Amino acid sequence: MDVRLSPGAKKYIEKHAIQCLVLTLVELETGCTLGVAKDVEVRFEYPHKPAQFLWGKTDGVEVFVDRRLKVTGTVVIKKQGIGRLSCLFADGVGVPI
Repeated sequence: MDVRLSPGAKKYIEKHAIQCLVLTLVELETGCTLGVAKDVEVRFEYPHKPAQFLWGKTDGVEVFVDRRLKVTGTVVIKKQGIGRLSCLFADGVGVPI
């Protein structure tokens, strides 16, 4: 699995002293006829069951990707937002239908 960090993500990770990124599948109840909405969540703690994740390392940061997610190429971690409202997201992974 090929993983990269954007320049903005590198700055965010250095500022917050992050050593581990976990991309996990999240299923949210919508309360309507759709039933469940699926999304990718970025977390910063090591997974409890690492065998359920694909593993990669880039720029000194360990990256774990939930095996339920569809990796569609190079996984690129990017920063979005400004200041206190910023967060990380991942390109190159998709949610299963």
